Amino acid sequence: MIEGVDAEVFSSNVMKQTLKRHPIDVNLKELGLKQFQENAFLTACAYCNKDKK
Repeated sequence: MIEGVDAEVFSSNVMKQTLKRHPIDVNLKELGLKQFQENAFLTACAYCNKDKK
């Protein structure tokens, strides 16, 4: 870890559950993301929505 940088472990189960509760209304292919970018995008979206009820 880098000193002074906050980091958090975000499990794939939490990610999947969050995306199920808050689905993304975007076609990832239309965004023009590459395969590795799609996973990063989904992880970021799930993280941003993880505490919303």
